[in-house]
Amino acid sequence: MKKCDMTKHKHNNNRKIFIFVVILFLMFLGISIYFGVLKLNENKEFVSSKKEEKVIEQNVDIDVIKLFEEKGIITGIRDMKVAKDTEVNLVDFVVINKDYVKSVVVDDSKVNYNEVGEYKVVYVVTFYGEKLRDFLKNEDVEVTFDTKGDTIIIKVTATVVVVDEETVKEEIEKGNEVITNNTKDKIVEENKSVSASNGNTNATGSNSSKTDYSGNNSSSNSSNHAHDHIWIDHIATKQVWVENWVDVPDYETKTIYGARFYIANSDGSFTAGGPTYWFENGFTQDNLKAIISNALKNGNNGVLNGVYYGNYQNVTKTERVQVGSHKEDQGFYKTQSYVDYQYCSVCGVKR
Repeated sequence: MKKCDMTKHKHNNNRKIFIFVVILFLMFLGISIYFGVLKLNENKEFVSSKKEEKVIEQNVDIDVIKLFEEKGIITGIRDMKVAKDTEVNLVDFVVINKDYVKSVVVDDSKVNYNEVGEYKVVYVVTFYGEKLRDFLKNEDVEVTFDTKGDTIIIKVTATVVVVDEETVKEEIEKGNEVITNNTKDKIVEENKSVSASNGNTNATGSNSSKTDYSGNNSSSNSSNHAHDHIWIDHIATKQVWVENWVDVPDYETKTIYGARFYIANSDGSFTAGGPTYWFENGFTQDNLKAIISNALKNGNNGVLNGVYYGNYQNVTKTERVQVGSHKEDQGFYKTQSYVDYQYCSVCGVKR
């Protein structure tokens, strides 16, 4: 009897141990799932934090940039004259206050510094949105472009005129600024001085890139530190054909045969050069003879219904008649914009 009770007690202990082990396993599984979900959310947050910002580039008139030059925020973006064959990098002339300006990218790919002419240069300026809004509020001024967002990008087009040696002398005599191999360093320093005198304590070289007129990419004062790219669409245009199919009539020239007879004057007489009657419908000679014979037979001396059939003239006339039609594409070309590539407003890299 005692032996049976001991066996039952042993079974009860084993059961309790099994239940305890199961509970520990479920607790461990629950904790593992909990921390796994937390890790997954952390990864998602990390991925989302790396999401690249897409910013719209806004075209701005060059006069708008004068406001920022007066306040020392950005200096050196303006129309300019450059002596032919001058080795110039336009980014060297741009000075920025890095408290407000994140980068300036200069595209002078259309300028041939070895050939006299007038060219367009594009400056892409990237502002820190909050800093720019604070500046505009403190100065109580308004600008013509949208200032919403963490990053604000404007595109300013300036004119570069490449001039010959004679023009350089004339402009310098007039006291006008011309960038030459001898004056470019001085102009760079003047831009820095103007920027500093306007309260810009951070007037250093801008993070920029340029493209020379031969199409080779190069960089100057560019930032090599890691950053999140801000991709800007580069807009190009092309001519595309727009179809417009229409029905176009086809014509042929048809010859009509007939005869011309005299018509009686108001007094009943017939005179040469008087009114005539055009009788048509492709008559043959036999048809015409039958008509005249009937007129002479039933008329009065060849006059029938006021028309004299005694003599006549064989005449023809031509006219254009439609004989069918054909389909014809009378379309036209129109200008279509498209994105040919994207570039980073910070470092200028393309993709």
